[in-house]
Amino acid sequence: MNIFNVTSKYFFASFFPKIISIIILPVILRLITAENWGKISLILIFQQVIGTVIHHGVSTRLMNNNLNQKISKNEVYLSYCELLITTLFTLLLVYITNLNTLFSVTFNPLFWATTAVFFQNITSIQKTIFKINEKNNDYFFITFFETLSLLSFQFIFLLREINLVGYQSSGIPSSYFIGGCISGLVIVMLFQFRIELILNWNTNFVFKNIFNKKISTTVTLDSSMLFLIAWSDRFFIKELSNLQLVGIYSVYDSLSRLLRVSLEGLLNLITTNFYLRKNTENYLNSLITDLKSISKYFAILGVITLSFIGEFILPENYTKYTTLIIPLAVTYHLQNLISIEKNYLIKSKKFKKLLVAVFIGLIVNLVLNFFLIKEYSIYGAALATFFSTLIMFLLICGVKKSKFSVVDFIYLVSFSFSCFILMYYRNTLLTLFLVPIFFYYLKNSLEILKRLFTKI
Repeated sequence: MNIFNVTSKYFFASFFPKIISIIILPVILRLITAENWGKISLILIFQQVIGTVIHHGVSTRLMNNNLNQKISKNEVYLSYCELLITTLFTLLLVYITNLNTLFSVTFNPLFWATTAVFFQNITSIQKTIFKINEKNNDYFFITFFETLSLLSFQFIFLLREINLVGYQSSGIPSSYFIGGCISGLVIVMLFQFRIELILNWNTNFVFKNIFNKKISTTVTLDSSMLFLIAWSDRFFIKELSNLQLVGIYSVYDSLSRLLRVSLEGLLNLITTNFYLRKNTENYLNSLITDLKSISKYFAILGVITLSFIGEFILPENYTKYTTLIIPLAVTYHLQNLISIEKNYLIKSKKFKKLLVAVFIGLIVNLVLNFFLIKEYSIYGAALATFFSTLIMFLLICGVKKSKFSVVDFIYLVSFSFSCFILMYYRNTLLTLFLVPIFFYYLKNSLEILKRLFTKI
């Protein structure tokens, strides 16, 4: 396997469309109010949690099953039916409970958000099939066009609603998710043709062998709790502050998430390699050591650059919160490390220990959100997410008995705090000292990437 070829495709497919989204984001923020963006952010929480429940670890189960027998069309179509049934059940619950009234919006956005999730989960299965069969070009195209199509349709439907009704329209959140729904349908139909060519029917297929309740339950609960840790702060901000701050916080969280997205190609590669029989433990450990280092360097580069980028591209009412980037950047570095460590626990079947660690992190997050947001507003939300993620990471390291470099982490936090002081006091001369530091860590990052790409 050509590491450079595979990873560069994964990286470009996931990172380039996100750059486009960052370019489009300031335009959208100037077209709609911060309150409407806050409503979209709250519905996105619902969409992410419901999407995890509907998906219930199907992709991870497919990769795990591939260790025993090659994936067939039988298993894939049964997985599609499984997703359809859970989606229909979810839509029924949404209709019965009338959850749309919580968001003060029109045109039933939760229906469109749930339907969009169904298509996104189908696409997730298609991506898994491409990864398992090492169809890297197909994975590149589906990842790239999924994000590009999503951004395009969302932007088109938002513009349509704004032109017809106005930028304060209560139908803007629904338009956003209708665009996502149409985009998902187009991508599923487009790439299902490739799935048909790759897979075959299995005449000896046994229905009961495809289900692994422990993996499905673990991945579903784990993902749901992680989403709550990442997104529940929006509800606390809404209740303890206002919708405008929800929108502002969500924008900076999206910028910080670039630090995770930028490594998504490598994370996907390593996750897939955990479920390929041909790879040795030493090979995986070597990849993971380099990935941890590059994640740390990317976090430092992100702390330096994203705050200044935010000041240039965002509307004026957003720019006074640019220092939010710093705790969020360090948090996403920790989430990268958690994603790596979880693979070991799932493969070694330490399901309960993983869930206990994540559950403790969730409880800490909810408690800290309540107290810190009340005292420090959206800065409290960022700190609550950071501390709960740190506790969860330490617990997972303890379960796996992995080595954790305390010195490296203290250095990263100290550096981030120093950047916070520089940006808070806006001292131009002191800030210039960050320039050589930026190039130093950029050089280190490129060296590690070169070593990683040339391993095999």
